[in-house]
Amino acid sequence: MPKKVPTGKHNNYFGCMFTDIRMVIELIEFFFPKELKERIDYKTIEICTNEFTDSELSKKYADVCIKLKISGEDAYINIMFEHKSTNDEGGIDQLRGYNNSRWDKDKSDGKKKRTPIINVLFYHGDGEWKYGDNFNSLYGIKDPKLYRFFMSMPIIVIDLNKLENKDIKGSIDFATAILLFANIREKSITIGKALSKLWSKYSKSEISRIRFMESHVTYILNTRKDETEEEVLENIKKPCTEEKVMTLVDQIEERGKKEGMEEGWKKGRKEGIEEGIEKGIEKGKKDEKMKLAKRMKDHGFPKELVLKLTELDKTDIDRIFD
Repeated sequence: MPKKVPTGKHNNYFGCMFTDIRMVIELIEFFFPKELKERIDYKTIEICTNEFTDSELSKKYADVCIKLKISGEDAYINIMFEHKSTNDEGGIDQLRGYNNSRWDKDKSDGKKKRTPIINVLFYHGDGEWKYGDNFNSLYGIKDPKLYRFFMSMPIIVIDLNKLENKDIKGSIDFATAILLFANIREKSITIGKALSKLWSKYSKSEISRIRFMESHVTYILNTRKDETEEEVLENIKKPCTEEKVMTLVDQIEERGKKEGMEEGWKKGRKEGIEEGIEKGIEKGKKDEKMKLAKRMKDHGFPKELVLKLTELDKTDIDRIFD
């Protein structure tokens, strides 16, 4: 495993958080317009494949694809959450590609009508999003009176630069994910302290129900180079008075040390986490790898990431996740 932080660290965390149906429902409730939320049949929500194949067999991906029904309507809706960390039209162009691929598939499947699509762009890059909330930015047309002559599908733009930390609400896992995405690039904010402040607003029982503790912590350690592991873990321990959560944080620390991370730990290097995991996996026997895979699954790691990190056979991972 390379020493540098993987380029997909944001995507991995985003996928881990928002392939969970409860987290998707909270995102819809927090960010979607009222007239849309009122018509969504939440009981029909399911995570579907995020891969579409166009007529030339090239693959296009939406970060998360949700299939659901709109109350009173027979149509299914595919909501594509396009997570972007760069401020350019590329995200809108990708959404256009996803739409075309979805509709090409409808045609090849013999459907008479095309699947209606709600386009969502989840943005947490540097500076506010500046390319609008529809497809018009792709055409370079500045006169708004001409927009109606072009395909101008609306986009729900979730721009976390416009969100104040004090306004973040929801379950502790949802609020934590939104806080981290909104602040992970802000060097003037100590992430560990911001997280500690957020968690202090929740009761002991709510804190004890954190489902993605390890995913949250791993995302911070893999992303921020200006905060040491000790600083992050000490900060988030402060509000965690419940024994269950305290034990989990201690386990994260202890496992890191046991799996060959002492050197990285002392130097405060985030890379030590990855080096230690790699060394621990290489030395472990299959039963030890299986135990590690089960722990990772319990703490919210996606199947693909568990398969990659443990290097177990796909059949073993499938058995764990079934």
